[in-house]
Amino acid sequence: MLVRGIRGAIIVNSNTKEEIIEITKELLVALQRE
Repeated sequence: MLVRGIRGAIIVNSNTKEEIIEITKELLVALQRE
């Protein structure tokens, strides 16, 4: 699968490093399933 960039693909409840990393991991796992 070729992915060049994803912009605006996640929404976080709090603007913290930990929250952004966690939600990004969830997005990447979902992309791998597709």
